[in-house]
Formats: sequence, structure tokens, C-alpha cells
Amino acid sequence: MKLSMFKPLLLVVVFSILFFCIQYYSLVYLIGESNLNTFRFSIVEIYSFFTICSLLIVTILIFVRKKNLDIVGYFYLILTMVKMAIAYFFLHQINQNPSIFLTYEKKSFFISFILFLAIETLITIRLLNKNQ
Repeated sequence: MKLSMFKPLLLVVVFSILFFCIQYYSLVYLIGESNLNTFRFSIVEIYSFFTICSLLIVTILIFVRKKNLDIVGYFYLILTMVKMAIAYFFLHQINQNPSIFLTYEKKSFFISFILFLAIETLITIRLLNKNQ
């Protein structure tokens, strides 16, 4: 297999590290590092979950594209819906947390979700538009 096929996976890892650093230090600046411990799921857990999901989705899309380009979009939609269902479970757990920083935790979760959704969408668009 060509090594360039796995360039999107490297992009996911690089952007996830970059976004993690920005979001973590923004939250430390806003509410303090000790208050991050009151979150139901830490920022590291949230980013680990979304990074692993994104890597799985992109890997599956790469192999599906190799087999049949016509169904890549359908697979992207199905896999994203599965990820959203799992993310809803996490969000429900966050809502049960009686922390005074609940709004920061929710915003942090949604920002992470939207960033990873954008990364996956851009990579999927690049996979679909790539000439054969």
C-alpha cells in the first residue's frame, strides 16, 4: 500500500494535538487547572475518544474508497451517526454531573465534537475529490 494513503490519519493526529493544547490552556486560563478536575470526563478523555473515533472513521473510509468510491459518502454518514450516538451517551453523563462548571464542560464537549466533525468532513471531501 502507498504511504500517502495514510496521510489523512496523520492530519487527524496533528490537528487533535493542536486543538487539545488550545482548548486545554484556554480552559486553564478561564476556570483554573484545579477546577478542571470537577469535570465528569477530563479533556484528555474527551479528546482521546474523539481522536480514536476519527482515526477509525478515516481508516474505514480509506479502505472503502479503495474498494468502491461510490459508497464512501454513505459510510461517512453511517459512521458519523454511530459516533454521534455514542457522544450523546457521554453528554447525558455530563448532564448528570452537579458541577458548578457544567456550562464550561458542555461547551468544551461541543467544541471538541464540532472540531473533530469538521476534520472528518474535510478529509472525507478530500477523499471524494481525489483523482484516481
